[in-house]
Amino acid sequence: MLQAEDWRQFRGTFASGLAVESLPPTQLSENHIQWKASLPGRGLSSPIIVGDRLFLSAAEGADQSKLVVMCFHAVSGERLWKKTFLATGRTMCHEKTCVAAPTPVSDGESLYILFSSNDLICLDLKGQLRWLRGITVDYPNVSNSLGMASSPVWVDGVLVVQVENDSQSMALGVDPRTGKNLWKLDDRPKGANWT
Repeated sequence: MLQAEDWRQFRGTFASGLAVESLPPTQLSENHIQWKASLPGRGLSSPIIVGDRLFLSAAEGADQSKLVVMCFHAVSGERLWKKTFLATGRTMCHEKTCVAAPTPVSDGESLYILFSSNDLICLDLKGQLRWLRGITVDYPNVSNSLGMASSPVWVDGVLVVQVENDSQSMALGVDPRTGKNLWKLDDRPKGANWT
């Protein structure tokens, strides 16, 4: 990783897909790789960067029921910590995706990770659990068998989570301090929508 600035969510801190400080190389080769790390299980999320730390999610086990969050030193690649949680929702998904498809998001103080099992986890940047919310516990019909990849985003101090499925799709505005809903949009058309 040669990213100098923070990259705190899917498509970057400002969700623009642009790195302000530098342009990416026009051609990639082995010379551009600063470090590599083996990951447990499967993970399709993008990494995010906060300061000198890189965060990434994965899912372990044959049924992907072990939800993993890892922190690496962004320059050296040294793994600083790894936390594992058990999924509270369904972990069934299509073979071409995985439970750890959504990209984490950070406000610079905390890390928020959504898994396709509808588990939403908040950790501080040192890996200490602040809260864990099983969205399927609150909304039992939100699970699906294909998996989801909609990443949470940070908008004006609110954690926005999109939950897609066949029967009870919704968007939630979540209080980053407590994990509780600030608002819920569920007047959307019903029907199949997936990864």
